[in-house]
Amino acid sequence: METEKGNLPAATDAAKNDAAERVRKVIAAWLASSSEELCVAFSGGIDSSVLLHALHTALAERGELKRLSALHVHHGLQANADHWRAHCARVASAVGITFYAYEARIDRNDSRGIEAAAREARYAIFKSHLNAYAQQRLLIAHHARDQAESVLLQLLRGAGPSGLSGMADESAKWSRPLLDAAKADIDAYQIVHQVAHITDDSNTDTHFARNRLRARVWPALVANFPAAEATLARAARWQQEASTLADALAELDFAACKSLWGVSISKWAQLNSTRRRNVLRYWCSRLALPAQGSARLCEWERQIESSGTDNSLALSHRSFVGCFRRYRDHLCYVAPVETPDLQWRCEWRGETRLAWPHGVFVALPREGATTPSKVNIVSQISQILLGRNAIFRYWRSTDLFESSPNIKVNSLKKLFQEHAVPIWLRATWPVLELDGEIAAVLGLKIASGFRAPPAADSRVSDGANHDERIALRWIPHGAPDGVVYECGPFLIARETRSI
Repeated sequence: METEKGNLPAATDAAKNDAAERVRKVIAAWLASSSEELCVAFSGGIDSSVLLHALHTALAERGELKRLSALHVHHGLQANADHWRAHCARVASAVGITFYAYEARIDRNDSRGIEAAAREARYAIFKSHLNAYAQQRLLIAHHARDQAESVLLQLLRGAGPSGLSGMADESAKWSRPLLDAAKADIDAYQIVHQVAHITDDSNTDTHFARNRLRARVWPALVANFPAAEATLARAARWQQEASTLADALAELDFAACKSLWGVSISKWAQLNSTRRRNVLRYWCSRLALPAQGSARLCEWERQIESSGTDNSLALSHRSFVGCFRRYRDHLCYVAPVETPDLQWRCEWRGETRLAWPHGVFVALPREGATTPSKVNIVSQISQILLGRNAIFRYWRSTDLFESSPNIKVNSLKKLFQEHAVPIWLRATWPVLELDGEIAAVLGLKIASGFRAPPAADSRVSDGANHDERIALRWIPHGAPDGVVYECGPFLIARETRSI
C-alpha cells in the first residue's frame, strides 16, 4: 500500500514493533473465522488506513486479495473532502482492490447537530451498499479508545445499559475487528509500516462533544488512570451483558403481557415499575423506534397508569411519527397514516378482493351457499350488479342504517363498540351502498333487508333460483396480523332485491 515517507524514525524501537505485531495478530485472528467478501469503510484517516493495510497484507499472504474492497463516503462538509476521496481512490488503485465512493446528503440544519446528521447519513449509505452487495461484510475501524470515549459520552448523557454498552464488535452485516485493539498500537503500526493517511482537521474542532472529550478530558484521565482505555472497554462488555439480560427479561415480560392489539394494560400493570418501563423500552426497540430516555419512559408509565378506561390516551414524541394509543385494555402502536379523502368512493363490479389504501375487502362463500366457488361468486355477483349502482364509501354521520327490520340508526358507535373496533380505525371504515341504500357495514353487519335467511330457510329447493350466500370480510390496515372482521350471510338472489 501507499506509504508516507519520512514517518519512520531512524531506529524504530522494539516496543513499537511489538505494538504493530499485536495489531497484525488481532487481524489474523479475526480473519481465521471469516470467509466472506470484506469491504473496509475507508475514510483515509489513520485508523481505517491501518485496518485496510493490515487486511491487505494478511489476505495477500493467503492469496485471497479478491475478497477485499474499500468504501468511501464523501460528506461534503470539509474543504478537503474532494482531496480525501481522491487519496482513498488512489490508495485502492495502488493495491489493486475495488473502490466504491458515495456522496452523503446531510441536513446542516438537523436539530440533533451536524455530527449526528452526518453519522446517520453515513450509516444509511453503509446499509444501502450492503443491500446492493449482499455478499459483503462491512468492516469499521473503531478501536478500544473509540469504545472508551463512547462509554464516557453515554455516561455523561445518563444512558442506561444499552447506551453504556458502547459499540458492538459484530452485527449481522458489519464488524469492528480492531475494537479490542489499543489506539497506541494502531498508531505504532502506522509508524512501523509507514502507512499513508490523511488528517481531518475537524477532529480538533472542540465544538463537537467527542473532540472536546478527546482534547481536554482524555489526557488528564489517562495521566491519572493509565489503564482507562482498557478498563472502560471492559466496562462496556459488562454493560453489553447487562443489556442482553434486560432484553431477555423484557422479551419474556412482553410475551406474557402481549394482547391481540399490542400489550394488555392489566397484565403489564402487574409488573413492578422497573419491568414496566423495560417492556416499553423493549417494545420501542422491536418497532425500530428511537430509544426513549428514562424520563420519557417514566412519564409514559405514569400516563398509562392514570388513564383508567380513557380511550383518548396517546403517547408520542417528536423523535418518531406514530403513537401509542389505548383502547379498552389494549395499549397499541398506531403507525402514521395519510389523512383520508372523505370523498373516497369505489364501484363494485363483482370482484371478490379489492385492496384500498385503508384496508382489504374480501367476498367469500358462506355456509349454505349453493355454488361455493370463487368463479361462480364472481359470475353471480357480476350478473346481479349489472345495471345497479354498487358503491363502497366511508360512513357519513347523515347515513341511516337498517340494523333491524324497520329500525334505522344514524350512528355506528354502538356497532363499533360491540365489535371492539379501535377509535382510530373508524374514520376509514367502508360501507356498501346499493342503489342509494346502505346494504352493509363491511365486516360488521348486514342491513336487515339484505341479510340472508338461515340456510335451513333457503328459498332454493329445486335449483331453479340461484342463491349465493357470501360473507363480507374487512381487513383494515393498521390492525395486527390475524385481525379480520367478517359479517354475513349476505344474500345474492336473482329474484329478490337482496344481493
